[in-house]
Amino acid sequence: MIGRNDTDFAAIGYEQAHRDGEDMGTIAVRAEYILGADGSLTLASDQEIVLVDEYAGDPHRTPLLRPADLVPFKPGADVTVLGRTFPPNGLDEAREWICGVRVGERRHFLRANGPRRWRRERKGWRLEPAEPVAFVDLDYRNAWTDRPTPGGDPPQENPLGLAPLAEDVTDEVVEAFALPSLDRPAEAYDEPHTPRSPAGFGPVPPFWRLRQRHAGTYDETWLAERHPYLPRDFDYRFYQCAHPDLVVPGYLSGEEEVELARLLPGGRNLHLRLPGIELAATYRWRDGREVRQKLNLDGLHVDLREAPYRLALTWRGWLPICPNFLRIDLEAAERASSLFADLPPAALHGLEAA
Repeated sequence: MIGRNDTDFAAIGYEQAHRDGEDMGTIAVRAEYILGADGSLTLASDQEIVLVDEYAGDPHRTPLLRPADLVPFKPGADVTVLGRTFPPNGLDEAREWICGVRVGERRHFLRANGPRRWRRERKGWRLEPAEPVAFVDLDYRNAWTDRPTPGGDPPQENPLGLAPLAEDVTDEVVEAFALPSLDRPAEAYDEPHTPRSPAGFGPVPPFWRLRQRHAGTYDETWLAERHPYLPRDFDYRFYQCAHPDLVVPGYLSGEEEVELARLLPGGRNLHLRLPGIELAATYRWRDGREVRQKLNLDGLHVDLREAPYRLALTWRGWLPICPNFLRIDLEAAERASSLFADLPPAALHGLEAA
């Protein structure tokens, strides 16, 4: 489906059925950069599309590392970060600190801390001080989840995380229990039973409730009237793989300033600016018709787990197609050139005015 790719990036074109019945001609593009600790970006020698979700191990026990690029449309932009957070000011260890991600005006902060516990006492529960640590992994296994339901239905918000204490727990059952090492800075701990939502910077798997709540209704009516098409109440936010606090409405421009606070060893911050690249796709039909569109920059993914660090950008677009459709040609330009400024981008129901 991709006819000509005049960019330095990996791209794939494929067909998929839209929720509302149209055949979608979709293009997905991924650009991989080497990210320096000084914020410099160098185009990586290996450029490839991620065809399936990639996990650290068992998808039900380990975190999602790289979300698949074979997604037809996202109504917003995902920002994800993998790595660790370190105590500020070069400290070897600390009990608690704040780390954060800023992309343009979008900000999301986490509170990191060493191991800590609620301990049973005669008159209730006492929160013990956190132990000092040298780092905390940015891993949903270190975050909250909700209490599991019998049979696992509905799915948990974060099946990897730690659940709050059930109300009926007694000292014969447990004398102490651990709290997560990652949560929201404003959350206070005045009692151990309060359900809380997970906080994190990493990508979210599609089978967690954070995404499943947008998947629609798969019941007997759907099976009789819609199958194999998506349910009528399917919401394309299902394809957003970032934590909800890191989904940027209206996409990225490609020139945003990015700050990753206390995510480098020594508690250092990492500052960078996105490279200011825009992409356009030309859809061509066998009868000579052509339609050009500007692709949506809908993903920023940073991997700080080990040097050399990596940064990936993803773009996407789609148009309704028919059997007479021929190919998609892809081109890139610097945003400052304004070459694609007047091109319409893809929206939920096709192109919208630029």
